[in-house]
Amino acid sequence: MRDHARLARPRTREDQQRPLDRLDGGALRRVQIVEDAHARSGYRRRSPNGSASFASRRVNSATAIPCYNRRREDRMHARIAALSAEGEGWLMALAMWDSFAWQDLLVVAGIVVAAYLLVMWIAALVWTYRDAQSRTRDPFTQNIGLLLVLIFNLPGLLLYLVLRPRDTLIEMYDHQLEAEALLHEIQEQAVCPACRRKIEPDFVSCPYCRSALRTPCDSCGRAISSTWVLCAYCGAERVEAAPARPTASAPAEPPTRIRRASTATYTPPAKPQSPPDPAPDART
Repeated sequence: MRDHARLARPRTREDQQRPLDRLDGGALRRVQIVEDAHARSGYRRRSPNGSASFASRRVNSATAIPCYNRRREDRMHARIAALSAEGEGWLMALAMWDSFAWQDLLVVAGIVVAAYLLVMWIAALVWTYRDAQSRTRDPFTQNIGLLLVLIFNLPGLLLYLVLRPRDTLIEMYDHQLEAEALLHEIQEQAVCPACRRKIEPDFVSCPYCRSALRTPCDSCGRAISSTWVLCAYCGAERVEAAPARPTASAPAEPPTRIRRASTATYTPPAKPQSPPDPAPDART
């Protein structure tokens, strides 16, 4: 009952100031920080009885703006008391949260977003310039890609990714070297000098036209190409085979020509008839 009677007793001015009078130096500094935050926000906090707060009297403030929200002041007193009792920093930050306006948070968030977009825009410009230089040597194409990103920002970067050349200059050079190497291999592949078909380097004869591709060397016996002038292994001159001469024997009879029998009958031409002798004269 005594507790209920004490709670029901109205609070005097001394009871309202007692929590602040018992604060030590550190707590007073924290209260001063809160009061300074209220002063920057445009109003002065007042005590529930209408007089200036203890911290406001310590800083000798000339004027004090009346409080418009009594519940807010009560919550602030409770937080300050808990801060003085507990001594934890996060409670102090929670007490200072009400001193900032939501407009300030929006301004800070807008500044952060604008700075992020600006950095991304500059990075996109630098990357586009380097990528265009690595893909083409045409200044017109490089400037077009740079202008797309400069005007349209990130959508322009996506458009540049669609329109840029597919391969870089280094990749194009590698593809060209591969094509030249493949063409060189095709040209160096051995072919038969007679029929021009592909053969292996160790073939002795062409399997298609039976032409002699390699002949044994007379000096070392190793197979050499038929187009070589000398042997590459021993240095001996390549001896051409002399054509075979006919032997001095009886002349060969010319080949007889067989006549075919004719099916038509032969009729000799008729002899011309002599004129008849004249008749003898009767007078003789």
